[in-house]
Parts: sequence; C-alpha cells; structure tokens
Amino acid sequence: MPLWELDELQACRRLMYSTVDESLTTALHQHYGGVARFALGLPWTNPSKGLHKLLEELRAAVDGCNTAQMQSSIRAISSGPEVSHRLLHIVANKETFEMQYLVFASKWVAEEFAKKAVRAELQALVSLLSSTSGALYGMLYEATMHAVLTMGGCFTAVPISYDVKTSTFIRGVEEKLQFDPCTKQEFFEAVPSSPTEQIYYQPRSARFPTVDALRRGNGTCDFFQMTVQNSKGLDTDTLGRAINQVKLKAEEVPRLHFVVPAERYAKFKLTGGRTWAPSSQTASHVKLYIMRVCTPS
Repeated sequence: MPLWELDELQACRRLMYSTVDESLTTALHQHYGGVARFALGLPWTNPSKGLHKLLEELRAAVDGCNTAQMQSSIRAISSGPEVSHRLLHIVANKETFEMQYLVFASKWVAEEFAKKAVRAELQALVSLLSSTSGALYGMLYEATMHAVLTMGGCFTAVPISYDVKTSTFIRGVEEKLQFDPCTKQEFFEAVPSSPTEQIYYQPRSARFPTVDALRRGNGTCDFFQMTVQNSKGLDTDTLGRAINQVKLKAEEVPRLHFVVPAERYAKFKLTGGRTWAPSSQTASHVKLYIMRVCTPS
C-alpha cells in the first residue's frame, strides 16, 4: 500500500479518528512516517498513552538494529523481520502498487540510527553508505552528516565566489574550518532568531527550504545544506529569507556550507542563473563554501 502524506492522514483523522489529536498525528507521522496504522490506529487504540509511550516500540526497533541487520533488511525487505518494516518503508507506485524504492520510515529514524552507528560501528556505517543508493542513500548520508557535524572537528572546505562577468561560481583556495562540539540538539519550525552557541539546530520538517542545520560559532553563524547531487542551484530570495530571520551580531559572518560526499567534492558545482542576484544584500553578505566531511576514524 502506498505511503500516506500528512494531509491525507489528517483528512482521514477528521472523518474516522476524530478523538485523536491533530498535533499527535503530526508528531507520529514525523517519527513513524506515512503509515496509517501507526499515525492513526496506534493512538486511537491507546487513548491513554502520550507521544513518549507511543514511540516506545519504534525506539526499541532503532536501538535493536545494527548496520548488519539494516543491510540485510535493505537487500531483502519483503522477507525481513517485522521490525524492519518500522524502520524502512517501501515506496510503491500509486497505480500498480509495485515497489519502486526504499526509504527510511522518517528523517527521525534515519538520524537516530546514524547517531547510534557513528558512535558504535563507524566503519560498518561507512560500508553501509557505500552500498546504498537513491533516496535511501540521500537520507542516510544527511543523517550521518548531522551526527558527525554535531561532534565538531576540523573540516576541509573551499570558498566560493561569484564572477559577475562570466555569471559563474568560482572555487577559491581550500581552507580548514574548525567547529567546536555541540552540547545539545534542538529542532525548529522556523529559523530561530537568536541561536545559542554550541547548540545544533535542525528543521523539524524534512521539506524545510535551503537550511538542513545551523549553528552559531565564534564570530560566525553557519548554515548547512547536505546534498548527494553533483550540483545545486542557489536562489537569493529563499536564502535571504532563511538568513534574515537570524539576528546577527555585529561583525558576525553568515556562512552557507554545501556538505557533499568526498567523491563529489572536487567536481561539485553551484549554479545561479536568474535566481541568483549577485548585487543583492544576501549575495554580498553570505560566504559560500563547499565542504567535504569525512567520517572520523
């Protein structure tokens, strides 16, 4: 059965599960993904349980799954244990119901799995990353990068400038960027206006534009966008709306880092075209970087 979108779940809730709170359905969708059995059926049959209790089985599934089990489930999802279907979902064709590809149940599942794997079995996680592809690879890569960036460290990055004459982005001289470890992780609906240092901020929605994470450093406010593509288009207006929500301190420099896999780092390109206005305040104020994040050894 195809996965449900959040608006479809909420429409069904209003018609058939009206005793389930709207915000609870939203929260369960953000954790379990688009499966009506969990987002609607679970709270309906357990009306006395709050979100924490309703997530117990999902947390247990993540805690009990290592990289070898995840690899096995990816290779044979149809014959895998029931618990694997809580963590991985089949994206099916909405007309034929045939399997198209696999995804993690949610951004939350991918990140919790990656955090655990980075701490406990890093090399196995690297191997798992190299063997995945498509949407599943993109989700696992982003989740792994969040886990690595929160740990801090020294990262290789190349600054990017814009050549007005040729209307192209040009690479500068490679730099080493140092980030302190973060002590806390917080999620937001809108970009926080006054982010605190050593807190790693992430949007709650997987569809939040431009910004996948941000953190405030010593004299910088760093925005991160993870991508496994070979290029990325820049939009001045979208970037400006995100950065302008932060109240920057005097002399504080906003930086946008495109975090890419090591094998794409050398040839990764930024594009602008009509969506990039080089004379705008955003373009002249924000420092752009392409960053290569290698998993720590």
